[in-house]
Amino acid sequence: MPAPRILFPTLVIAHQHTPYFIEEEGLGLWLSTDDPTLFLQFKPVYFTRDGIHLPSVDKHGRPLADALRQEFITRAHDLGLVYTHPGRGYWTLSETGQLQDEEVIIAFSESPVDREGLASLARFVLEAGNQDAVAYEVEGEVRHLSGENYPS
Repeated sequence: MPAPRILFPTLVIAHQHTPYFIEEEGLGLWLSTDDPTLFLQFKPVYFTRDGIHLPSVDKHGRPLADALRQEFITRAHDLGLVYTHPGRGYWTLSETGQLQDEEVIIAFSESPVDREGLASLARFVLEAGNQDAVAYEVEGEVRHLSGENYPS
């Protein structure tokens, strides 16, 4: 069973409990976690989808070209990730504690897709989008591919 997601009622409450989280249309503010202390305060929900979180800016904060963002969506769709939700990725700057956010598209499927293809798509987004990391979901488990765990 995948790690549950905790749904937060507000942005302020989410930021009080974690330095990073996602806001997804149709779902709200969430964090994938197995932290039992959060289960005491918030009800866990479970998803079994496959998906990928597609960025809008590179690791330096520069906007990605519309053509590249469309290529991400097209490749996700070709893989079987036929549903999309707009969202925002949030993270806290360690130097200042300031909350940052980025527009994302979450492409997903409610049924399994080719896992090798999904990992390959994550690598493509990491490299072509000049990212520090890319989040993707396998049966609801959120995974992160980063330049640190994938040599260029």
